[in-house]
Amino acid sequence: MNIQYLKYVVEVDKTGSINKAAKNLYMGQPNLSAAIKELEKELGISIFYRSKKGVFATKEGEKFLFHAKKIISQVNELKSLYKPNTNNLPIHFSIAACRATYITIAISNFINNLKNKKGMTVNFNETNSLNVINEVANGNAEIGIIRYQNIHENYFASLLKSKNLIFEPLWESKLFLTFSENHSLISEKEIKSEMLKKYIEIVQGDMKVPVDKSSNLSNSYQPSPQSISVYDRGSHVNLLVNVKEAFMWVPILPENILKRNKLVQRECADLKIITKDILIYSLEREQSIYIKNFISSLKESIKNISVIDDGFLI
Repeated sequence: MNIQYLKYVVEVDKTGSINKAAKNLYMGQPNLSAAIKELEKELGISIFYRSKKGVFATKEGEKFLFHAKKIISQVNELKSLYKPNTNNLPIHFSIAACRATYITIAISNFINNLKNKKGMTVNFNETNSLNVINEVANGNAEIGIIRYQNIHENYFASLLKSKNLIFEPLWESKLFLTFSENHSLISEKEIKSEMLKKYIEIVQGDMKVPVDKSSNLSNSYQPSPQSISVYDRGSHVNLLVNVKEAFMWVPILPENILKRNKLVQRECADLKIITKDILIYSLEREQSIYIKNFISSLKESIKNISVIDDGFLI
């Protein structure tokens, strides 16, 4: 299979037009069409179907394109291994990510382990998942890390594909009820979702997701009528400690952090909320060696802090 042909079909998928793709690839339209037909014949499938509105991938084509993009990315990564040594060049990289302690720790550890920090500039944008996607799609960030509840998976998968972004799962987290050691829920042997309605819920104010009609949200969690919206990662801990009867849904926290802030985490007996953390990047932008090393470091950190619980990584 010709790697160049993979680049051809990815460009057609991106532009939605054989003519536009041919221009971007600096080749004639007949030659591009012939190459695609040859590839389709080799595979025994139709990658695209034509309509008055443009060229679109078939269901089989979507599967093929997903793997083709990964192969191209891996080929680019292989090439980068044999580029001239860049150890003496200033370090520049940019990351956009959801608010998560493990990401901050991974970045800190990665920077601390760099041998040469002279001239280093790191742009770390902590924001909501929709903004992360836009930062990566617009080229402002080399990679992004997004988080969403499993009920919104179809929405985010469709959005990422529409922006021609590659995405791969990092881990899944079960959310726990988190509140102060002085909270009245401490005395409850079993906590159910209905009981939470009389308490104050702390929520990330910019984490709203447009309604996904393809998802079944009828059985999903209904937020408390009383809430405090926060827009940065530092505020919620102070609010949990100082606002009487406040609670928040949070992934599992290290024991030392809970003790230091006098917080408790409990499960909800009748509700399990799962979030997914996803690594995203653009196929069109070749990643720097520093970003690649950071991704490896990030994945290693996740392995070190992950434990298995009911089949989920938390």
